[in-house]
Amino acid sequence: MTNSTFNPTSSGSQRFLLKLLKHIDTKTRRVDLEALAEEEGVTVSYVLKKLNGIKAALVESLDGEKTGEEQPSGSTDFMQKKISKRKGSTTASASKAKKSKLKQEIGDSVEEKDIQAD
Repeated sequence: MTNSTFNPTSSGSQRFLLKLLKHIDTKTRRVDLEALAEEEGVTVSYVLKKLNGIKAALVESLDGEKTGEEQPSGSTDFMQKKISKRKGSTTASASKAKKSKLKQEIGDSVEEKDIQAD
């Protein structure tokens, strides 16, 4: 069984795919595996293993869509974390509250000084 852990949102995966596209002959649709392996600094068998892993992950993803199952993806997890941080964050509202409180205190102290000056 091929390892099908492929995260399309990771920078390493994106770099590998860009290098892969660079070494594809569009006319014959063949990949120069030797050149790709040399650029990656790995063996040809490792490149083949990585390509088979990508293929298996894509097939699993398509199978999940056909059956209606939701497949977890890295981008969804990232967005959920970002949204939960945004919802749970009180820094924006806290800073607004601090500013309005500070304005009130400054306004109160200015009024007191005006009263004392009269």
